[in-house]
Amino acid sequence: MPRLIDTIIIHHSVTPRDQTLAKSIASFDYNHSVRLHLEKNKLGYHVAYHYVIGGKGDWKQTRADDEIGFHASNLTVNKRSIGICLVGNFDIETPSPSQLWALRDIIKAIKGRHFIKEVSGHRKYAKKTCPGKNMTDKMILEAFKPK
Repeated sequence: MPRLIDTIIIHHSVTPRDQTLAKSIASFDYNHSVRLHLEKNKLGYHVAYHYVIGGKGDWKQTRADDEIGFHASNLTVNKRSIGICLVGNFDIETPSPSQLWALRDIIKAIKGRHFIKEVSGHRKYAKKTCPGKNMTDKMILEAFKPK
């Protein structure tokens, strides 16, 4: 039975935005296998996020939508959500325009497959600034409901 997905959680990597997408994914893959003890998923990664967006707006799906990701610090939310991580530390820098366009495109595609009621930052579910002080709730809302 497919899982009910109604939420998208946005994260930042707290790594430099100019780090390549491949290097970021390799780092997440290693760290999540060690720290979270995740087994390889259907796409061959240990990554907790479903999608990763690089600083240039390039992106990769790293977990199938129907797999539970371990990204929201809350198992109940993880069971019904998709996690998207933008590469960068948005406490000290801002997402690139290309990242915001990619985020909008990915959210639009996910909305075409699932009835998404909410898109929010990780900070809603954890005592963190994630996805960073410089990625505002307004930016997230604009990606969810573009003008």
